[in-house]
Amino acid sequence: QTGDHFASNRGFIWKQSLMLFLHSPLKNKLIGYGPDTFYLLYEQNLGNQMESLTGQIYDSPHSVILQYLLSCGIIGILLLLISFLQILYRSIRSENDNRLLFLFPLLCYILQALVVPSTSMVTPYYFLFAGLLSRISFEQNPSLSNCSSLLEKKRQTCVTGTQK
Repeated sequence: QTGDHFASNRGFIWKQSLMLFLHSPLKNKLIGYGPDTFYLLYEQNLGNQMESLTGQIYDSPHSVILQYLLSCGIIGILLLLISFLQILYRSIRSENDNRLLFLFPLLCYILQALVVPSTSMVTPYYFLFAGLLSRISFEQNPSLSNCSSLLEKKRQTCVTGTQK
């Protein structure tokens, strides 16, 4: 089919990856199959179909979103989405002028994650910028800062046994 050869055969890989997920047992839909299991899962379910159609063997679905869906399941992809949306929401509400400096790389990562496999050269930068943006947003939000100081007071109370 024409769509199968889209973007260096990614159309085929994405379609088959989605079918693998949809035909998975409920347990695997919820928690996934585990890290780095795509190749084994593909070989068990599709055999030589991938190699005969594309002439290549793939060890990832060439989409971070599909990769997380298969390896971490619905729960994992929801946690990733919630963390991203929380950081995005907090950064939009933040008044720090530097937030765009950290928000832009995050948005770029999410966009490329739709069509590129996760790599050890790129993924750490996502978490680095997410952490920096989260910290900047956290410092600028007074209600969150108050929460932090309340937690610190409670911690000191537990450690010293006295309340300050």
